[in-house]
Amino acid sequence: MRDIEVIEGAEWLRFMMCFVGTPKETEKKEQVPNYRRQDSWSHSRALLPAALAFVFPAMALPMKTAMKKVMKANPMKAKAAMKGMKACKLRGVMKKKAISKIARGKRAKMVVFNGRKEKTSSGLKKTHLMKNKRGKVVTKKQHAVGVALFKKIGQRWLDAVATARKELGIKGFCAVGGKSAQGKALYAKAKALYAA
Repeated sequence: MRDIEVIEGAEWLRFMMCFVGTPKETEKKEQVPNYRRQDSWSHSRALLPAALAFVFPAMALPMKTAMKKVMKANPMKAKAAMKGMKACKLRGVMKKKAISKIARGKRAKMVVFNGRKEKTSSGLKKTHLMKNKRGKVVTKKQHAVGVALFKKIGQRWLDAVATARKELGIKGFCAVGGKSAQGKALYAKAKALYAA
């Protein structure tokens, strides 16, 4: 058989029908029972892959030669096209999920202090944090404010209660204030000493 280069449009369809045939043509040739007609059409469909295998290599060859010509003529354009193809392939690949270095939530300070994250959402790093005597992770700034307030307010009240207990001669447990007469007297004395 002669070589077939390119078959387009109606010519290609006519060529295919030479091999395959239509169901109407097979029915006209001979009037046979229904099962015979179905078999004849299935037989013609079986020839379809062979016909396609014969046609499409001939169509693929001109495409390959055209691509080679483009590659030789414009190597820069060919490189750009290859880059585009690679980019399309990379888009399909799943990217690794970035692990956040910022700690969020209730225990963020503890996570940063233990070194599992770099900083909190407010920007506190490990250098800004410390553990207080109860084992809670707090900022050094907060701790300093707390110590200053205790010296200003808390320590004065403790000293006033201690001196009031000595003056009233109270030993053992005694609630400051409360319902008992001793507690009410202690509270009044401590309040007077704190105000003085």
